[in-house]
Amino acid sequence: MRLSVFISLVSCFTLIRTCNASVIKDLARLEDLSARFKPVSFEEGYSVIWGSPIISSDSQADADTVQLKLDKSSGSGFVSLENYMYGFYSASIKFPAQDYAAGIVLAFYTSNADKFPSAHDELDFEFLGNIKGRPWRMQTNIFGNGNGGREERFDFWFDPTADYHNYSILWNYFHTVFMVDGIPIREMIGNESMGEDYPSKPMAMYATVWDGSDWATDGGRFKVDYKYAPFVASFKSLKMQGCAANPLLQNLESESASPSSSAHCNSPYAEYYDALEADEFLALDSKQKAAMAWVRRTHMYYSYCDDKVRYPTPLPECTSTIDSIPKAVRRRRQRRRKPNYNSSKTSFQDASGH
Repeated sequence: MRLSVFISLVSCFTLIRTCNASVIKDLARLEDLSARFKPVSFEEGYSVIWGSPIISSDSQADADTVQLKLDKSSGSGFVSLENYMYGFYSASIKFPAQDYAAGIVLAFYTSNADKFPSAHDELDFEFLGNIKGRPWRMQTNIFGNGNGGREERFDFWFDPTADYHNYSILWNYFHTVFMVDGIPIREMIGNESMGEDYPSKPMAMYATVWDGSDWATDGGRFKVDYKYAPFVASFKSLKMQGCAANPLLQNLESESASPSSSAHCNSPYAEYYDALEADEFLALDSKQKAAMAWVRRTHMYYSYCDDKVRYPTPLPECTSTIDSIPKAVRRRRQRRRKPNYNSSKTSFQDASGH
């Protein structure tokens, strides 16, 4: 990315009202790290959890498309065949096209809750449907050793129902990063202050769609209306890069520090590090940080670090840095949720609270 691009991004942070569509073009020039990896076919890497996903192959693209459906009879979902100790997970997703999608939860995440029910780790992308005329919302959450409650919510700067967009999770010893089309939207540093709250056990990758009527839209005020069903979400370009590991064995190793067949997952000489050892995976560079700051200043409307009701004493990671956008602006955004994907200028104006 040219220096002029970086300068234009930084200038938008202090002069939000002057930004225009060129900012989106600048963000698009960031490298999408998912492009470094090849898709994993469904047969090779995944299995159905429940429901009846529709799987179709594209021989030219060397990839599969998986359609997850929610109707009155069932939701649906799939999971990776392997658990991974650190890694990169990505999927290109197109959301259900219905104008009314209240109560729907579309999720792309990693978890080991099946192996550690009371002390699980989890990294969540949760996409929350809405009533007619109001946009989908994006929520991220992080669980470590059973401790969660670290939600952050965002508006989209594009229409996620109109086309496919890449959603990626990078997780390693140093940090966890959520990315959309290669743009980091959230980073959690793996420092000592988090202790066991930082995810540290092998996890599988999941994709699901289900009925979250009791909480997903306005705290459960609006429910799924099945007269609009079926609600279909499409996944393609499914990618996983990491070290396959047995979660239970890996956990015992971390406690006993005794060598075994999966100990190499924590070794810098492990084969999987060949792809993930590049500097781009170990820390965000200045351009990525600038892009993340733009997203968080203009499209994040809730962070657990601001929630003094839930957390009168901030969690350790909240005492260092949280975005400088005034909390009152976030509160105003949360009350006013109207979609406009036609120009980024509208998004910037909304972010200013006017």
